[in-house]
Amino acid sequence: MPSPVGHVLAGLTVAYATDRRGAATPRFVLACALLAAAPDLDLLVPGTHRRFSHSLFATGLVMLVTWAITRVRAGRADWRVVIACTLATASHLVTDYFSADPATPSGIQLFWPWQAWLKSNWALFLPTERFAPFSSFAMAINAQALARELLVLGPLCLLAWLRRRRRLPAPATAP
Repeated sequence: MPSPVGHVLAGLTVAYATDRRGAATPRFVLACALLAAAPDLDLLVPGTHRRFSHSLFATGLVMLVTWAITRVRAGRADWRVVIACTLATASHLVTDYFSADPATPSGIQLFWPWQAWLKSNWALFLPTERFAPFSSFAMAINAQALARELLVLGPLCLLAWLRRRRRLPAPATAP
């Protein structure tokens, strides 16, 4: 499964790509990055990793909560924010789906609570090593995984950021 760096890059890509008006605040960009990495918080609860938090159900809950928050704060739902936050959360599912996963069972429970574990046969992302992370073996494995994440997601994030920068209004110049 991708590292937190890979998930954050995917979330940043979503934030920049969905920012049509160049109006995304740093708080919005940070929220997308954190939502993209958040499903892995289930690692803190033994035996729950890649289940509920890695499902379309959990992504739908994020959509509902985001809708409610924007509706309460602005008096109406801000669909740009709702869609971006939902896509940022879904990016975690996509990156995990296209990852090499040596765990048993392999994959994610996309349709939780049903027990089907889904995983692509095409491993775009390399597995990471979470046990003894500072051992030379784990650092070598994680460095390779990080390099692949940067190679795949880095250019996408950069392109989305550059496209967003092009849409920003030009700074006012003094006469």
